[in-house]
Amino acid sequence: MPLFGPLNVQNMRTSRTYNGTSSAPPYRPGHLIQRAAVLIALILPVVACSQPPGETAQQEAPHEGLLSTVSPTPETQPGEVASPAGRIAFDTIRDGNWEIYVMDADGSHQTNLTNHPGYDREPTWSPDGDRIAFVSNRQAGLATRQIFVMNADGSGQTGLTDNLLAVWNFLYPAWSPDGAHIAFSSNHIDNLEIYLMALDGADQTHLTEDDAPDFDPAWSPDGSQIAFVSERDGNRDIYVMAADGSGTTRLTDDPGSDLEPAWSPDGTQIAFLSNRGGYMQIYVMNVDGTGQTLLTDFPASHGGAAWSPDGLWIAFHATRDDPDPADCGDNCNWEIYVMRSDGSSVIRLTTSPVADMHPAWQP
Repeated sequence: MPLFGPLNVQNMRTSRTYNGTSSAPPYRPGHLIQRAAVLIALILPVVACSQPPGETAQQEAPHEGLLSTVSPTPETQPGEVASPAGRIAFDTIRDGNWEIYVMDADGSHQTNLTNHPGYDREPTWSPDGDRIAFVSNRQAGLATRQIFVMNADGSGQTGLTDNLLAVWNFLYPAWSPDGAHIAFSSNHIDNLEIYLMALDGADQTHLTEDDAPDFDPAWSPDGSQIAFVSERDGNRDIYVMAADGSGTTRLTDDPGSDLEPAWSPDGTQIAFLSNRGGYMQIYVMNVDGTGQTLLTDFPASHGGAAWSPDGLWIAFHATRDDPDPADCGDNCNWEIYVMRSDGSSVIRLTTSPVADMHPAWQP
């Protein structure tokens, strides 16, 4: 076995050049061989004398400055953020109609779960990660949208709501953290309000009753509060209420539209969407509404913020890679991305030529 391993002369040379000529001394093979022979003759007797009888020589770790053919195993260092992991559900129209897919958090293994000719959108995971609630218009072929649930592999697709009047819609399902209820928005009684129901669709209960629309509920991780969007003060802002509908508090107060609240897993922050700067961008704030901070700063539309279970990443959809990302109208090529929770290290996950939207990270 060679004492130092193969000699890589190219890596020993400096990359610095002067007038196009390398500054390293010229390579003389005969000179190097002569020096190597002298070095081996001096070292081998010392190694042999210092070796205790009956023991096998141990190879030392390479010292700094010496060449090594062994590459260290990549590890997350203190202060670094691990790569995104887990699975992400999303909706896409790549098959000619809206379907719900699932993929690994690196964008691989994209799989159709619903496989239905209807409209299937807005996936949301149960807290145990075993089921997915979603919105579909498959019942009776009507345009009305109802809430369904299925297993994580797409099996067992079952309707929870069955109001078949074409003017009634059930939207924005959100599982309670204890898995016992689903909050949702519906106009099946009056204008768009937020309701609560049991997992079999029974016991539908009003949580909001206002003349203006209330929609897009999002549970706090401890189940004690629900953030939501309302137009009750003249424009779309984000509010929070107790899980029973009491104690409503306004969190945002901006002339723009603030939408799609999403609690961080540790319950300390809420991500949301706003067009206050012109484009629809993703912001984050403390749960009392303070510290509102822009995370995305790109001339394109964004939406669908979804935290990773460890709180280190946020998945979202955006028109960043559309040929006209700032003004693509109704024909935008929405793709799904992830970024670190501070807005850095944006990674594109999907590359479909049509829309991929509404990512939801499996708990």
